[in-house]
Amino acid sequence: MAVFVAVASFTVLCWDHIITFADEVALIWCKRKGPLGYLFLLNRYITPLGFIVKIVALTLPTWSTESCRKFIRFEGAMATIGVSIAELIMLLRVYALCLWRSRRLATAIPCLIFLVWVALEACLMTRGEIVSHAQQVHSCREVYDLPP
Repeated sequence: MAVFVAVASFTVLCWDHIITFADEVALIWCKRKGPLGYLFLLNRYITPLGFIVKIVALTLPTWSTESCRKFIRFEGAMATIGVSIAELIMLLRVYALCLWRSRRLATAIPCLIFLVWVALEACLMTRGEIVSHAQQVHSCREVYDLPP
């Protein structure tokens, strides 16, 4: 089931890239890029690469346990990077939208929450373990071994 969801998600992502490519060229590539432009491009092109590796990991039956153990770290890192980039873009938008004097306070609170979230994600990634499957099932998935 996870393979179907991953392939369907990747298909929607590719379709979105195709139908919005002309807008991307006009709004990003043909203009001077600032931090938001680079974050956008990073998010736009790292995500499909991560998806391709994920689909391979879900379907390739020859992956060893050691390869799978390395992959689950990659999968967690890719998720954290993707969400972090989107959150950084949102933080820049919050900063841009604050028209009042306490702009620093208005962005400091979400920035602090962001830093705490990244730290928690980093701790969680160190606790990831491979999901045990029946021998007939070929999949490389992660579960978190958290203390009770």
